[in-house]
Order: sequence, then C-alpha cells, then structure tokens
Amino acid sequence: MASRAALAGKRALVTGGGQGIGRSICLAFARSGADVAVCDINEATAQETARQVRALGRQALALVGDAARKVEAQRWVQETVTRLGGIDILVNNAGWRTRHPFLEYPEDELDRIIAVTLKATFLCSQVAAQEMAKQHGGRIINISAAAADRANVHTSADAAAKGGVNSLTYVMATELAPFGITVNAIAPGFVDTPFQRTASTAADLAARLGRTPLGRLGRPDEVAAMAVYLASDAAAWVTGAVLRIDGGFVAAGVFPEAHRASAAASP
Repeated sequence: MASRAALAGKRALVTGGGQGIGRSICLAFARSGADVAVCDINEATAQETARQVRALGRQALALVGDAARKVEAQRWVQETVTRLGGIDILVNNAGWRTRHPFLEYPEDELDRIIAVTLKATFLCSQVAAQEMAKQHGGRIINISAAAADRANVHTSADAAAKGGVNSLTYVMATELAPFGITVNAIAPGFVDTPFQRTASTAADLAARLGRTPLGRLGRPDEVAAMAVYLASDAAAWVTGAVLRIDGGFVAAGVFPEAHRASAAASP
C-alpha cells in the first residue's frame, strides 16, 4: 500500500472519475495526500466521488462535461489550477466501448469510441501538459487496455482506440520529457467494475477467467495502486511505459489451460 504522504500536496485531475477504476484512482490519490478534480460526464457520480474524496480529508472538485471536447478539457484544467492551485497529475481514464462484429460495427459508435478514448486523451493531455510545462514537471497517466495487445472478438473499435493510446503515450513521453513531464499508460485486463458486470454475460466472464492464468478478475484498487506509483516520486525515472495489469492474460496467449493442466499434474 502506498504511503499516505506519497502524493502529499499534489493536485490531480482524473477523467472518468465517477465510478469504477476512475473512482478507485481518485480515492487512492486522496489517501496518498492529493487533492482531486473528479471529471465525468455524469454529474451524480462525479459528485459522489468528490464527496468520498472530501471524507478522506482532501479537497475535491466535481467537474462535469465531455472529455472529447477541447473547450471542456480547457475548462477542467483551468478550474483545477484556479481552485486547487495547480495541476501535477492527469489521469486519462474516460472511455467508452460497445461490442459488435467487425463487419457490422456502426459508424456512429466507432466515432464515439475513438472520440472518448483516444481524442479525449490527446486533448486533455495537451491542455494539462501546457500547464505542467510552466512548472517544469508533471505526471500523465493514460488508462489503456490489455485488449490492445491481444485480439478479442467484437471489440475492434475499442482495441484500435486503446492501441492509439499506447502509441500516443510513447510520443508524448518523448516530446514532454524536456519539460520534466513523464507519460505512462496502465493496461488493465478484465477488471471487476459495474460496467464489466453489466456488459458481460456470465458465460463471457467465465470464458475470460478461463483465459487468465491467475483465474480471477482484477480489482479497481489494484489498478489504482499502480496509478499512485506512477504519480509518485518513486516513478521519477519511468516514462514511455505501458504497464499491463491483467493476471497474466496477455502473457499466456489464449491457451493457459495447458499450463494449468501441467501444474496440476506436477508432484
């Protein structure tokens, strides 16, 4: 567990902070000493996360809007700077995904996924980095997905968007290093969130667990712990990395069953 002082005095902005992984990151940052701007398209969930951050003794803002619109990104960053005194950490967690066969993927859903997942990451990072460059330092953490590295049927738009996030991470890390800004991505596997539970059938979840060597879904707090590390001084020399937290899903490929069978047969 991260030290309560790991992010003492830092100011963080988290997109998609209203629930799931985003909420867990906001709360983990607060427990580690940071004040947090919770940004989400849903006002009720943003307000609830902000309330929980305040209950931990930290300042919190609940900012509502669409992360894929530059004017909203500018407003969020400006309010964070004005009301919290600056911005040291940005987490690009906002995302959207639907499942359709590639041959039938609706264009409007493709556009929305690219906008919320990739375009929003680009715009929010650009605006936040302009502020971070003034203070010659900052942390940008992008939430990608293990699916960007492994084919998962009916997720072509999301996989393409997350692959773009990974590539953007590499370029941003290179260009922003002279300004003292590190840029990394976290690529979770199947994490137990409300969205995952509602978007997946019991059969889907069972199949995914069967392809995950550790045999369980990840927890949002496990992803949040990695975000705290990347935002802390302990990760000062880490940049341009895409760090998978997936229970071994990508490493095992699609046939972890063979490994399990051999392990079970071992004396």
